[in-house]
Amino acid sequence: MTAVFRHVEETTVSAAELFGLFVRPALALALVPSAGLELVAGPPSGVLVVGETVTLRTRRYGLSQQVVHRVEAIDEPRCLVVVQTRGPLKAYRLEQVFEPTDAGTRLVEEVTFDPPGGVLGQLLTEGRLRREFAEVYALRRAAFAERGWLA
Repeated sequence: MTAVFRHVEETTVSAAELFGLFVRPALALALVPSAGLELVAGPPSGVLVVGETVTLRTRRYGLSQQVVHRVEAIDEPRCLVVVQTRGPLKAYRLEQVFEPTDAGTRLVEEVTFDPPGGVLGQLLTEGRLRREFAEVYALRRAAFAERGWLA
């Protein structure tokens, strides 16, 4: 069963600047070092392009797993879409939309996901995944606040 998690953030950063941050995986991950995500491999240029893959290592519950995301779409500076091609979830798709506002940018993020099956699915339920997504976004919100980026 496909679930959707949606997060909206109002920032003082321009859409072009914020988009520029998120197409650079190393910079985006550096915002939230305590989220338990590590960049293993990314684009040679450091900047995402359509078709490019990014490999992350995640550490949760004492387990380390690699997750591979592929860039499905880029519409600079309006939209970035990545999908999981390998990882613990049956499906994962993140769409980030950068909407210019008078104050800066409204960042609308929608995660469409299917929890894993089997034994892992008993641990990573939809509810638990929603809580984990919320925790990561709260960490990033704190990083934005620390930099004065919240509208």
